Amino acid sequence: MDDTGPSDEELLARLRAGDTDAWGEVYSAYRVMLHRVARRTLDVREGGTLLGLGPEDVVLECFTEVMERGVGEVRGTLRAYLRRAVYNKAVDVVRAKVRQRRYEGAIVE
Repeated sequence: MDDTGPSDEELLARLRAGDTDAWGEVYSAYRVMLHRVARRTLDVREGGTLLGLGPEDVVLECFTEVMERGVGEVRGTLRAYLRRAVYNKAVDVVRAKVRQRRYEGAIVE
């Protein structure tokens, strides 16, 4: 997040107050960092995918889930919460890929 925009605390307060416009600001502020987390966790090169999902897909899916769930459960910073949420979502994709490979290997044998 840059120093020119609202602080993490301000954005979180706006989200909790129901300000839907704040989501756009949150996405703009953290998109690059969250994309990097997803890409590293998925272990894909730029433009790559895992199970048809790329880093941007993971970030967008995670944002959708957080928007639907709300931010009432955020205890630390919004940045840390979103980072962990994207990481967890990407790990879910990696685990699904591992399961798929095991299944495909079992069928071949």
